[in-house]
Amino acid sequence: WVDQPQSKPLLINGLNKNLEREAIYVESLSVTAHTAQVRFRNTLYDASAQAVGRVARAMALTMPSSVDTFEIVPVSNGLAGAKVTVRRSDLEQLEYTADPAASLLASTVVAPAGMAPRNSTYSTDLYPRFNWALTPWAQTMLFNPAEPLQIIGGASLRAQYELAQGVYLSGSVTQTLLGEFKLNGGGETSLPRVRSRAASYYANGQTDVTTLTIAAYRQLGRELYGRVTVGYLEQMFGGVSTEVLYQPVNSRWALGADLNYVAQRNTDGGFGFDQFNYSILTGHVSGYYDFGNGYDVRVDVGRYLAGDFGGTLTLMRNFSNGWKIGGFVTKTNASAKAFGEGSFDKGIVMQIPLTYFTGKPMRMVRPFVLRPLTRDGGARLQVNDRLRDTLRGTTEDGLTQQWGRFWK
Repeated sequence: WVDQPQSKPLLINGLNKNLEREAIYVESLSVTAHTAQVRFRNTLYDASAQAVGRVARAMALTMPSSVDTFEIVPVSNGLAGAKVTVRRSDLEQLEYTADPAASLLASTVVAPAGMAPRNSTYSTDLYPRFNWALTPWAQTMLFNPAEPLQIIGGASLRAQYELAQGVYLSGSVTQTLLGEFKLNGGGETSLPRVRSRAASYYANGQTDVTTLTIAAYRQLGRELYGRVTVGYLEQMFGGVSTEVLYQPVNSRWALGADLNYVAQRNTDGGFGFDQFNYSILTGHVSGYYDFGNGYDVRVDVGRYLAGDFGGTLTLMRNFSNGWKIGGFVTKTNASAKAFGEGSFDKGIVMQIPLTYFTGKPMRMVRPFVLRPLTRDGGARLQVNDRLRDTLRGTTEDGLTQQWGRFWK
């Protein structure tokens, strides 16, 4: 059956039928008489281990009985991080043991996925693919002398058109419906006003093109990844953003670097760049380390949006239910006087999974950054779907932390 031309498309169709309700889609299948490798896209579950478990059970239902080794590869934005190898016999025998997750993990191998095998058969109906979402939207501003707590809200429309594997055209539009930020001029500073004008970008009743980008993700090597994003990258800046990441699957550390050339956008929420005529080349070298048990640290060193040089230290606690909380501190060569009140940038970071509120599985999250003051020193470009975030959960530690959800 392995040599029959129609066997692989039929197996892919069978897998997709079994996974249709899970919003999991098979990208490719490579199969021999005894081993099958499935690369899949998970659009529903916030835990990669849970999606791997669903695919493993679908393979057990679909693959011929001679296939006893399942190689399961989660793919995110066209990038494959880890390859999870599970024996079919273990899957069937350990499901009803006292601790099935721990028993299966002991015999499971997590290794770098690398490139897809040359004999892979690809799904024919994956591209192009379009999806969109309309959600509530809110923005906060804290400790402004004009008013200590300010909140505005409205609606956000987001859309994504996947042109090919790893190539995305995406955008978001926000409509402010409630509230208005009060301006205080941002205080005295000798730095370019790259963030202290933030309130000007959220006028009452204004419709904003928040982002509009085309992004390409590529696997540059066995554990080396790259990204290029062009367009309106965030509310205040647009341009070109590039990034590389070396992330060993079986290691606690990773190294990355980004380089960006951006210009400051007009405050009317449109497409112009002529209001401030400010542009800059910015970039950082980043180091990541996972201490285990959900604790990790990140160090970024480089040039920030205002042209100042320095570094940022971020400590995070990642919970198995998808919640994250941490803090950061940034110190640059901008003097305390140039920075203004607060002397240096610092704040609290939170990420809340929306599944917590809906009660249904979903991958969407709501990030929050709480700063005592919004200043210009130590300000970094905000780009969606950076490589580290895209591949989070595909390392050995990331998978094992949530392995208890394999059987869920």
